[in-house]
Amino acid sequence: MKRYFLLPLIFFVLFSGFAFARQTPILRVDTGGHVALIRDIVVHPSGRYFITGSDDKTIRVWRVERKGQGFRVREERKILGQIGDGLEGKTYAIALSPDARFLAVGGYMERDYIRLYDFSTGKLLRVLKGHENIVNDLSFSEDGRYLISGGYDKRVIIWDMKRFKKAAEYKHDNFVYAVSSFYRQGAFYVVSGADDHKIKLFNFEQNRVIREYDAGEMVQNNSISVSKRYGVIAVAVPNKRKILFFDLQLNLRRKIKTDTQPIGTALSPSEKFLAVGAGTSPRICTVYDLKTLKKVSEFKKHDNLTLALAFLDDNTVLSGGENDEEIWLWKAKSGDGILKAGGRGKTVWAVGISGSKIGWGNVWECSVKKHKNPLQKYFDLQDFRVKNAGNLSFERISTRWGQYSLSHAAGGDYGYSDAVLVIKKHGDVAARVVRGSHDGYRHRTYGFTENGLIVSGGSNGQLWAYNTSGQKVARFIGHLGEVWSIATQGRWLVSGGSDQRIILWDLKRLDEYRGRTLSIYPTLCVFVSSD
Repeated sequence: MKRYFLLPLIFFVLFSGFAFARQTPILRVDTGGHVALIRDIVVHPSGRYFITGSDDKTIRVWRVERKGQGFRVREERKILGQIGDGLEGKTYAIALSPDARFLAVGGYMERDYIRLYDFSTGKLLRVLKGHENIVNDLSFSEDGRYLISGGYDKRVIIWDMKRFKKAAEYKHDNFVYAVSSFYRQGAFYVVSGADDHKIKLFNFEQNRVIREYDAGEMVQNNSISVSKRYGVIAVAVPNKRKILFFDLQLNLRRKIKTDTQPIGTALSPSEKFLAVGAGTSPRICTVYDLKTLKKVSEFKKHDNLTLALAFLDDNTVLSGGENDEEIWLWKAKSGDGILKAGGRGKTVWAVGISGSKIGWGNVWECSVKKHKNPLQKYFDLQDFRVKNAGNLSFERISTRWGQYSLSHAAGGDYGYSDAVLVIKKHGDVAARVVRGSHDGYRHRTYGFTENGLIVSGGSNGQLWAYNTSGQKVARFIGHLGEVWSIATQGRWLVSGGSDQRIILWDLKRLDEYRGRTLSIYPTLCVFVSSD
């Protein structure tokens, strides 16, 4: 098992070559906030704390102080558990028991265990062994008697929290992304949504699925909320841009079309309001009144995926965004922002290299082509002083090499616009590289090295090298979030992304390829704070 050692805020960390032995501690800059997608937010029953889980493999506990009509938020502590190279240790779901005793954590864990922590101390109490793949969502029953989990093994498991044993389970035909539960007339029910397009209602006493509904597409993470007070099961269906409202017997009551791609839901303490996050553009979070099923407000401060939402109280929403991993507090009834909390970094949208000079930019310009966001600053590896890039010339990445060229196309399991990398020779398609959930979903940024190998960055920190036949040559292991930009010059590759780091890689390692995919680790990781 690996554990974090978090450093004070500094500008750079030098990693020794490529020797990441499994038991070697991993050193990482603590920026004061998350540096990868915030997956989940839960609020302490007292309202004095909230907890966030992230792809950066940290769980952070934040203290909320109320001053008159305002708030102050500061990080109080971290709960750090298993981590590892690549995806290992990413937190996909957290849940706090109603009495605040247990914090349940799921994600890309060793042997896919659910980890139970003592919330007050951060001590690991036990693991729940049952899932055979990644755990995507967790939810406690309202009395804390049961914990419900759903995962990539297509299963929903109900855990008895008195005995810490599996009490029941049922299956979907594909990955399970969302779970919730409720009691009605003395019976216990579980609602789940999955990549098989199905929403299922399970009766625990009868130990069977009593009803299911075909949503027409996958139901994604955190996207089911249940209000007993108003008799509503709300399900966000992102790609269809709709929110489905059912009664507690899973009969469809109403279908609301949305301008946004709704993903992630949260229920207010009184159950009157439902907050819904946003996937692709427009990045607008929305609040609905569950009594009237009408829109109450919109929040427009996030500029990327907003998956994690919670209510601090009936009029205060918490939402976690992806790009700069900021956490916003905002008013449920008006959509007005209250304050922004988080770390001191920014997404790296552009990188360039010129000799010992490394350039980067923290600005996204939607009008520009892929790989062409502006370079604003640079530092020289000779002295690490940050300077304005001005009109200095930097090498970026080229999508052409001799008779070969690169472009992207829609496809894959999820239909993303850049899921397919198209490799052409003399203008004819020579190969295609289709990405899925295991290797980054999309080709966000790509190009050729001077030796004709292809490098492509995607989601979840995935950065790969391919040959012109589309075969994998190497995986670059080090980023934690979306890889947005790459540049090469000679033996060096530079990359930047939503984890707010600039990473330098040694391409000479690619010479070692002998038919078996290589693992390449950073030569240098650089973090530059926003100030």
